[in-house]
Amino acid sequence: GNNNADGGGNDQSLSFLATGAMEDRAVIEAIKFIKRATADKYPEVRIGAAVFAGMMAPMLIRNIRNTANMRGGRDGASGGGEGGAAASAPLVWLEDVTQVAMQNIDDESAGVATAWATCLARCLCASSEYGQGIRAAQSEDQASRRSADVDHEAVMTSNNNNNLDLASKFKALRGATATAATMASFSVPSAIAFLVTQFVKCGGEATSNKCGGTYSIGGRASRIGYADALTEYLRLQSSRGEFQLVEALNPVIEMVGASFEKQVQQGERASGGGRDDAADFYAPSSPRSSPEKRPPPSISTAFLSARASKTGSSADSSIGRLLASNVVRKGITENVSESIQLTILRDLATMCRSSVGHTTPDGGTDARRSLGDDKGKSMNRHQLQVALIEISHIVVAVGEAGASSLEDLHPILQDCLSHPDHGVRHEAAAVYAAIAQAFPSEGRKFAIESLSGFSANLDAISSLSFRIASTPTPAPRKRFGRPRTNTNENSSIIPPADELLRHQATLHGNALAVSMLMHEFPHCHGGVATAIVSKTFEVAAKLLHCQFDEKLTSVNPTAACTCVRAGYCLLSGALTMGIDAIIPHVSTIFSCWQGSSMAVLPGVSKLSSSHDLMCVEAMLSSVVCFLKFCPTLLLAVPDALTRLTAILEKIFPLISSGGKFESEKNTAVGKSRLSSARASVMEAYSWLPPGSFPMSADRIFSFAVSQIQELTENDVLCSILDALVSKEDKLIDAHSFERAVSPGQIGGSVALDNNISLRSSDVVHHNEREAILHLLAWRKKLRTRMQGDDSCTSPILGAYLRDGNDKCSPTPLHEVGRWREPLDPIGTSKVRLLDCCIHVFAATFGLQDGQTQAEALQMLESMYNAAQPEKTTNRFNVSSSLIAESQGKLKSPEEDVPSTNLTAAVLACLQALPLYEATHDTLIGVGPPWMVRATDLLLRLLPTPSDIIRRGAAEGLALLATLGVSEDANTLQSTILHSLDEVMTGSIPGNSKMQETEILSYARAGSLLTLACIQRAAMRMTRTENERAESRSVVSSPRSRARENNSPPVMIMMTRLLPSLATQNFDGDSLLSRAYALHSFGILISNSLSKGELSSSQLQIAWKAVEAVETSFLSAWSAVTSDISKGREREKFAAEPTILGVILRVMTTLLPWLESLQNLDKWIASRFASYASTILEHCSHPVVCFEGCVFFERLSEHRGLIEPSCCCVVNTDNAATVAMPFLLFALKTPIAKVIADEDVDFSGCHGPIDVQRSAVMCLKGVFTSEKNLNDLTFGAGKTVLEFLHDRCGRRRFEHFSEFRSLSLPRSVVNDFEDCQLIEAETIALVQMILAVQLGGEDLDENTTYRCLQWLLWSVSLISGDSLKPGQDEPEIEMSIAGLIERSSFIARSSASPIVKVSNPPRWQLKCVAANIASLTMASLLEMKENPSIFNYQSARARCTEMLQKEGNEVYGVSLHSFPVLHLEELVTTACIASAATSNNSELPSVQVSGLRFLITVLKAFGEELDASTNDGTSVLEQYSSQIISAVRHALNAESLLEESVATSGFHRLFAAGCDALFVMINGGFVSEPVVIRRLLQPL
Repeated sequence: GNNNADGGGNDQSLSFLATGAMEDRAVIEAIKFIKRATADKYPEVRIGAAVFAGMMAPMLIRNIRNTANMRGGRDGASGGGEGGAAASAPLVWLEDVTQVAMQNIDDESAGVATAWATCLARCLCASSEYGQGIRAAQSEDQASRRSADVDHEAVMTSNNNNNLDLASKFKALRGATATAATMASFSVPSAIAFLVTQFVKCGGEATSNKCGGTYSIGGRASRIGYADALTEYLRLQSSRGEFQLVEALNPVIEMVGASFEKQVQQGERASGGGRDDAADFYAPSSPRSSPEKRPPPSISTAFLSARASKTGSSADSSIGRLLASNVVRKGITENVSESIQLTILRDLATMCRSSVGHTTPDGGTDARRSLGDDKGKSMNRHQLQVALIEISHIVVAVGEAGASSLEDLHPILQDCLSHPDHGVRHEAAAVYAAIAQAFPSEGRKFAIESLSGFSANLDAISSLSFRIASTPTPAPRKRFGRPRTNTNENSSIIPPADELLRHQATLHGNALAVSMLMHEFPHCHGGVATAIVSKTFEVAAKLLHCQFDEKLTSVNPTAACTCVRAGYCLLSGALTMGIDAIIPHVSTIFSCWQGSSMAVLPGVSKLSSSHDLMCVEAMLSSVVCFLKFCPTLLLAVPDALTRLTAILEKIFPLISSGGKFESEKNTAVGKSRLSSARASVMEAYSWLPPGSFPMSADRIFSFAVSQIQELTENDVLCSILDALVSKEDKLIDAHSFERAVSPGQIGGSVALDNNISLRSSDVVHHNEREAILHLLAWRKKLRTRMQGDDSCTSPILGAYLRDGNDKCSPTPLHEVGRWREPLDPIGTSKVRLLDCCIHVFAATFGLQDGQTQAEALQMLESMYNAAQPEKTTNRFNVSSSLIAESQGKLKSPEEDVPSTNLTAAVLACLQALPLYEATHDTLIGVGPPWMVRATDLLLRLLPTPSDIIRRGAAEGLALLATLGVSEDANTLQSTILHSLDEVMTGSIPGNSKMQETEILSYARAGSLLTLACIQRAAMRMTRTENERAESRSVVSSPRSRARENNSPPVMIMMTRLLPSLATQNFDGDSLLSRAYALHSFGILISNSLSKGELSSSQLQIAWKAVEAVETSFLSAWSAVTSDISKGREREKFAAEPTILGVILRVMTTLLPWLESLQNLDKWIASRFASYASTILEHCSHPVVCFEGCVFFERLSEHRGLIEPSCCCVVNTDNAATVAMPFLLFALKTPIAKVIADEDVDFSGCHGPIDVQRSAVMCLKGVFTSEKNLNDLTFGAGKTVLEFLHDRCGRRRFEHFSEFRSLSLPRSVVNDFEDCQLIEAETIALVQMILAVQLGGEDLDENTTYRCLQWLLWSVSLISGDSLKPGQDEPEIEMSIAGLIERSSFIARSSASPIVKVSNPPRWQLKCVAANIASLTMASLLEMKENPSIFNYQSARARCTEMLQKEGNEVYGVSLHSFPVLHLEELVTTACIASAATSNNSELPSVQVSGLRFLITVLKAFGEELDASTNDGTSVLEQYSSQIISAVRHALNAESLLEESVATSGFHRLFAAGCDALFVMINGGFVSEPVVIRRLLQPL
């Protein structure tokens, strides 16, 4: 499969068909075999079947030579019988497999389902290519067409205009032939249409029936499967390269078209009058009451009340939109070149234009311009959102090149901001944020424009409200909130009520957009404009005033609330900009809060409680913003703290249980809004410095406890546990592809991980998204303190494990006690409330008396016990229903709500406790009673099947074992160690012996991990002790000395681990507990061995560790055989990636100590390196690959360990030669292979971002440490640039995750996967490779040759000059011309992989290429002594000399051409780059780089004389007009500013122009006064 791995885009030879490659009988057997395998209980077997079927797809079309046979065959097939089937139509077998794939596309294991989706895509590729072939044959030959099967022809002709309704034709076909699916996809467009129809038809969560496989689950999974198949189909078509992907845009957007909308609406009607966010329109998400004071039920009530009836399912619309936008992104836009991305941007803009009404400046509907004017396809609200999401990604991806499309976008977006659907407004606002990221000045312009529009809009709202109130027309109104559609009868009379809605929508949309822009400004060029900030505060104050405007509140309370919410939205947005922006306005902020909180108090309030709650919710979230982003103002502003706590204390009783708002729980929206208001109060308290609210601490604690209990009973799962456990152990969570059940077990943001997330996450509603919009700190200030210790100082792991919440107190007040930074809120309001209740519970736990503490723990325990009896022994019988009734989301069998919440609460408490519970050195016996109870609970949780709970319990026990240790009270610690021994043998305190092998191995795994955590916690404590001692300038506290004597006994712990790592009896132990044991061993070693010389016992330990690694690699990692692993197969399959990842991690940990072992065995490191490459060759799991990068990076750091050897099995000369193949493979661009040749093609794991980033960081390490890598370097450089080009095309708008309306678990959200960071690091890597290449001390022919290679290559990249298909190497002529031609050929063929994908290459790449060119020119300039580089005659002479000397030498170092011979190419390319444009927009960045290149060319060749004229003119004279115009263009840059968008670039361009002019005048290149005057004119 190598021919297409090199990006064989336009290779005509690739085909999806391999007709007749397999004998007929073999095919029939194979199909039977596949069908049997799909019913197997092991997902491994099912995924094998899918891969096998997918690889067979090309061979399934029968090769029937005799056409007459076909007609007879069709009748025979319908008559049945073997003979008929053998002779029947060519597509029967393919159809068989296609049907199998369609039945299993919703397998309960996401990995298997993904593999079947890929298989389905390959089947359809085969059938559409076959159809194409048949059509071609028919049109060529009339006669054969007449004799061919008539039925075929009918299908063909109807499919050519595939706009007919496919579904009806489909029914007809299904009856008629046995080849329905394959016939329906007889051409590429009809195959796409077929998949889209299937997607809509299989229905959403509630309606969807299972697809029909043995393990199908229906629900969301079937839609996810079809979306996946569609994406894969489009990727395959793009790598074959005959179909233009742009044409797929329209059909794909139909995924959420009219029939989808109809389904969603039916679902909403069925759910009992509940309506979705579009109908429930009014202000941002309120339980808005209409002017008649009847609060409409909204957001399909079913969605938020737990365990709703199965009919309504509101998650459908969000899931549908997510899937559609994912297909557009991954299937279409990421696979096309820059110019086509711009075309798609324009297409999307026209679609939006034709489906959005125009808005007047004050926010009403513009009646003069109706919708009818613009021709074009009209889209519904879902399609609009998909289009807007894609627009935001493309704008960020094309960057400067998109400048010219902005003018068309601006008015469209403005109209989208006043669209009646909340989601559309939200996405339109996000597009503005994306534009500001690419063009900051545009963002600022819009913000000012928009802010000035608010007052007109406000006036319009109030006057309309009075008008409606004063006209008592009892006109029959439609269901409230659905604006009438007056598009058809061009009526200019719009009922005032609808007009009022439109105004409110505009107000809300603009507030959203401006506040989102506020997040972007601090991070982009030009920063924050003070004018915008002060204007914002002015507008916000005006809007907030509506709350006290008695006339308006009495006439139209909802409109007033809309205004207040918009005001607080703007306020929160401004607060995120940080202190500098808001200092002048602090008093305004406080007076607003004061007024609002007074106005809602019972007795004062003029509004209904639901309206008050809206205002309170908005106000509270702005309070949290203040505390989160501007905490220092608490100290700077006098009595800010007291005023804030006073406001919170006023509001707390209203929202606590039994307060004023309790009645709101009856409506769904009210309930979610109440949860989010409660969450905001709790978050505000947890941001306040500890001890600053003594009055309310007890009340808050008891409220938190009761909420934890209530939410757990309602089956809400907290998301906080992921953030509490140490990230260092995350790799134990890895699962194999077909066994992964929860997000984050695959790692790397790959397709499969996304599918798992989609299956198992909650859907977040727009209101909930908006409530936390401003609380998410975007682009966190990365704090580089590593968590854990510095034992493995790998920069990659450091970046990955970076942990924010250590040691950062916002103000000195927060340094009291163990204040911990609260986490960012997440997703749904229920989960958010539970998370912050756990946080507050932990923070206030230490302040309670012993009695209360014991009661709280008792409550937690009872919660856990209540849930226990439900769990029967049959935990793992997967056939029990996995789908919970409520949301249709998939629950993994491991998800256990009470245990998770309990673990999180206990762990959070233990982490928040101060270092010593013992006060003033008093003795404690076993510690307070609650500790004993906590210990019991955690020990019972250890044997759980869920990794995350096991990790949580282990860390909790470790904290308990190290907390209570004062002088001679080791009792708790020894109790814990003793009970761990019991758990190991399988008895749990309070339970009988465990019988099941599975549970036993879980228990052992957990207790082994606990041992490691105890040591790690102890180390952490001694470190913090010593830091404290230093800060108090005490040498070492007596306490820590006493501590060292009774620190946990490392050796004893090690001996407990060793039995699990034994070399013998593998059958006695499971792979999982072995992985845990190995991992724990690694942690114990890194936390106990010192950095320097080792004592003999420590040497012994290190030696043991090496032995453990080797046995694990050589024997534990083996095939699963039935006799040895009886009953353990499931676990043995699932734990494979874990054990491999752990082996790599432990080898990394051991590297620093291998030097001390060298006299025992000096080949350890070489063996380790070959283990690593073996593992990586075999396993493509993202977690394993990531660990591989970490290992190689550390190996190149300790490069003394590996030396060339004759007696070693594997050739390990140095780290680089071992690592290179793997690293370059990890950076391969993820193009779908037309001919599948390995499992990875089916796993849905292509291009994991974290592996790519770690590979880039690793290469950097390899190139710093190894100096003599010349033979590898050019190839590596090519791969890296290809990778950069690909990543630029995939860049997306990252302010929100791709799953904008899912609440993802925290284990998935990872800062490590930031696209823009990867781009920056890759560019740095390229510069480094160049430095290694060109920075040789000895400037010999070798360096010249390398410079030439890089120079010519980058030149052909800039000009987009590549080989024509089918162009072969020229025979090398023994002449100078031959040499020149040869060298340009090599450069062009190096450039062609990139140019093939996108011609011209992306501007980001041109920019990098131009910089490479100027760097190489600069290093050539340093070799002035060698005249043949720049002087024409001596270069020719040198070439002739080489040709004579070498005879028939291969082109290379000793035989090559010289830069001066390519002068014309260099000059024209530099001039082209200096005036580069794309799609009519100037590209200032490329132009600056081009000019720099031009300057180096001028410096190099300026003084060389032209030999042909002999009158002293320069060689550059003949190109002077080109060069002068390029420089003039740059000097005019300042005047381009007026009409252009990207500003900052042009100032740089002007500066570069001045530099160029200086070089030209200085070198005497321009001397005529006329020319100089013309050039100086713009100055």
